[in-house]
Amino acid sequence: MAQVKPADFLKLVTQENYKRVDAKELPQLLRDIDQYGITQKGDEITRFGLQLMAYIFVRTRELIGARWSEIDLKTKEWRIPPERMKMKDPHIVLMPDQVVTIFTRLNEITGGREFIFPSARDPKRR
Repeated sequence: MAQVKPADFLKLVTQENYKRVDAKELPQLLRDIDQYGITQKGDEITRFGLQLMAYIFVRTRELIGARWSEIDLKTKEWRIPPERMKMKDPHIVLMPDQVVTIFTRLNEITGGREFIFPSARDPKRR
């Protein structure tokens, strides 16, 4: 019987990183995000999500899973609980006025639901 080597059945998985935005491209990207859903086909909620990513740099899954119970517009804080964080530590995001304005508008659209960015198919899910 032939001897099996680990290399025979374990394949190396290569991870591909996302493309970064060059500093020269950033101003145009921000202009394009601001116009998304206005001059291009798109959704206002999606535009707000993209703007939030540019302002506060949270992970995509943290933003998509954001709940209204985590947001305090008065103290301008977003408290992400440890169970939703990669390192399982709570995270407090201080929100500048622009972010508070975006969350205020999102509250007009999706307030009263659990998730800030609810699923289009089922608003009770993200």
